[in-house]
Amino acid sequence: AIQQPLEKKDIKLSSEKASGLSVSIRTEDFRSLLKEFNSDLVAVILSRFSEIEKAIENNMPLAAIFLIGSTLEGVLSAVAQKYHSIFLMAKVAPKKSDKIIPLTSWTLGSLIDAGCEVGVIDKSAKSFSIAVRDFRNYIHPNEQVKQSFSPTIDAANMSYGVLGVAIKQIGEFCKSNPIM
Repeated sequence: AIQQPLEKKDIKLSSEKASGLSVSIRTEDFRSLLKEFNSDLVAVILSRFSEIEKAIENNMPLAAIFLIGSTLEGVLSAVAQKYHSIFLMAKVAPKKSDKIIPLTSWTLGSLIDAGCEVGVIDKSAKSFSIAVRDFRNYIHPNEQVKQSFSPTIDAANMSYGVLGVAIKQIGEFCKSNPIM
């Protein structure tokens, strides 16, 4: 896979045209987190950030929210794989027939819950990440109709901010808990 270089400036969504808001993720936080993943995953994550930016710039909040939620899931899943021993010991680890299911089958909700329990993200990040997960679940049209939900660009920007906080906290956790 082709790995895109990470520029020294902050990753910033140019969403001011659509909403008057601007959200950025500190490159330092993102860069420290990317060191934890293989180059293929890094390329996918960087590509998703580009797509999130385009979705917000073009006033496509639902697309941005889907991408933000799936990116959050991908980052949490990668961290859970790297720190599998502590994730698998979490009290909230999902089970089937009294056996913990494989990490690759965990849902975003399970990853958020376990990530908070083991200290990868804090309670605030957990609460807001759950909201992002709920928004992301509007990928199912019937659910969107049932809830009469129509996201705004502001909701997409808020969701992006949650992703930024989660990335910052996950990066800090990885830096404080290196695996050799």
